[in-house]
Amino acid sequence: MTFNIYNGPKSDEWRTPHGFYSALNDRFDFSHDLAATKENAKAPLFFTKENDALQKNWNRIKGNCWLNPPFSLSTEFFKKASESKNKIVAIYKAANMETEVWQKYIFPFAKVHVLSKRLNYEIDGEQKNGVTFGSALIFYRVNFKSQWLPEGTTLAKVIRR
Repeated sequence: MTFNIYNGPKSDEWRTPHGFYSALNDRFDFSHDLAATKENAKAPLFFTKENDALQKNWNRIKGNCWLNPPFSLSTEFFKKASESKNKIVAIYKAANMETEVWQKYIFPFAKVHVLSKRLNYEIDGEQKNGVTFGSALIFYRVNFKSQWLPEGTTLAKVIRR
């Protein structure tokens, strides 16, 4: 079942806004987009449904990776990110932080920066308004300075089991 973030067409392929991604790319110089389509890829090298990133060995990837996973596979992507040795920056919905994906695969392994404003994602090349939740940047094995980041709150290993 596809998660619909707007009152519009259902899709798992919501593109990160160009300006937002560009600002992050200026800092992190992403070499790979781990979950893309040919039309919405952000980095020079990318994985699509057809060449399934979940079946690849991410430890062979050189460079920093960007991840905006499809909601329907978010648990699988964040599990893989938590097991990888790569430097990965991801964006994900900052809602339902009590869920398995947050508790098992994000909080124990990553730093989290919750954005103070909601992002308006893009679909079919158009920015859509009215997203129903906030977003967070998730950093796996990435050193960063909080002043590099958009306005928000950084949570660093707040939840430990």
